[in-house]
Amino acid sequence: MLRKLQYISLRKRLFIGIFLCATAVLVVHTIVAYRQFAQAIDVQASEAVSNRLRQAVNFHNLCLRQQMATQVRHYSSHLPIVRATARRDEFQLKRLLLSVAQKEGFRQLAVFAPDGEVVASTGFTQEQLDDLRHSRLLHTAQSSGSASAHLRLGNDVYAVAAAVLHQEGVHAGMLVVASPLSLNWIIRLHQMTRIDVALRVGGKWLFARKPPEQLLRWSQEKFEGVREDYQTKAISPILRISYMVLRDEKGAPLAVMAVWQNDPYIQLMQYSLAHSMLSAMTAALLLAVLIAIVQVHPVINLVRHLTTAAHIIAGGHFAHRVKVSRWAPYDFHLLAESFNLMASQLEEFALRQKQQQNELRSHNELLARLSVTDALTQVGNHRAFQEHLHAQISLSARKKQPLCLMLIDVDHFKQYNDTYGHPQGDMVLREVARLLTENTRTYDFVARYGGEEFAVILPDTDIETATAVAERVRRVIESHPFPNRQVTISIGLASWHAGMDSNTLIQEADEALYEAKRSGRNRVCLAKQDKKAA
Repeated sequence: MLRKLQYISLRKRLFIGIFLCATAVLVVHTIVAYRQFAQAIDVQASEAVSNRLRQAVNFHNLCLRQQMATQVRHYSSHLPIVRATARRDEFQLKRLLLSVAQKEGFRQLAVFAPDGEVVASTGFTQEQLDDLRHSRLLHTAQSSGSASAHLRLGNDVYAVAAAVLHQEGVHAGMLVVASPLSLNWIIRLHQMTRIDVALRVGGKWLFARKPPEQLLRWSQEKFEGVREDYQTKAISPILRISYMVLRDEKGAPLAVMAVWQNDPYIQLMQYSLAHSMLSAMTAALLLAVLIAIVQVHPVINLVRHLTTAAHIIAGGHFAHRVKVSRWAPYDFHLLAESFNLMASQLEEFALRQKQQQNELRSHNELLARLSVTDALTQVGNHRAFQEHLHAQISLSARKKQPLCLMLIDVDHFKQYNDTYGHPQGDMVLREVARLLTENTRTYDFVARYGGEEFAVILPDTDIETATAVAERVRRVIESHPFPNRQVTISIGLASWHAGMDSNTLIQEADEALYEAKRSGRNRVCLAKQDKKAA
């Protein structure tokens, strides 16, 4: 073999050497670029399904669990429930719990006494009540007023919310509601988010809608578990699933929540990438022949330019394009067009991913607004009221500004509801909220305190100005042409003084509201300390 090489001319040797070297360089760089592009596509697809999982989890936490927590806090101040708990009237409590369950759609409710004993329950088994009694949730709710968590009760996993029942400042007990993490739960989550959600609980996968056949086969195989809180797995080139562990209050795993995405666009990208790379390989071989025949130096410069462009595009700068001279051979243009085609497809995919991220950001902002807005009246809810009041008290203390609080109750609202029905009662609450918003200042904060009660925070306002605002609001509602009959309100007004916390200010306004109702309703009453100052 070596003897035969001696008879090959130097020109042929140079041709063969240059051809082999150029081919090797081009093939290696083409393979490396292909792997980098394929990895970029895979990372983009995995990030997309992970973002959808985070969106579903955020919606689950902010809306579904938060909605349960808000509802249980609302009913924790329901006087019939509080009084029946204080008397330990099991029969009356069961009747009230069944009424709440029918109205709100809860399946399990329970009331615990301060010593931890069950006063009344509906829907719970004894084993589940024992698990509740020994959980940290009740202790957390007792110390902070309310709490929510995922718990294993018996053999099932539930979203549970609890709130303290108070009667005139005395701890009367604890109200607990629970909703199972079941097929109905993920179907509801899918309907509200339009995300393909799945849940693994009790060793079995549950899907919000029928999954692809490949995902169904994968779900029936032995589940390897989740090694991290978030994990993404490729079931097929176009099908990916991202899942996370739902843990209880102690950090123990309870269930696995997952989101799957079947995106044919990924397969189209991969086919286009493979086709482009095949064209690039063909062009590379032709280019190597041209290099060997024509010249070395100009072609090496072009190869370096193409390699640099491949690294730039693989680094995420998808707007970069390869340019060649109009006098360059056709194969050079073919290679440049292949690279530019891949860059254009990746740029389109990146723009699509950015659009999905913007949509996710918009959804999260909407969820944040929903978490502080009362669904019926579209004013602030109880949570937003508490946060705003704490912030205004801190601001008033720091700047030494006056601050007043109005608590408002719609007079004889229960009688109105019983006479004209709940839809008419809801209309009255919405109209009262609208009139309060329109007849207070832009920087005043209007919120629904609970039931037929509203609250208005009046920053940088002394008691005389606040009294004038309250009287104006009372007269506007008294003269407003409500359907069916006249509607009036009673207002309790209190001003903040240095050293006073939010609970004390609320109590002062509540006592003034009670005085207004006791004095005949449809009036404004000041807190005792404000009457003395006046």
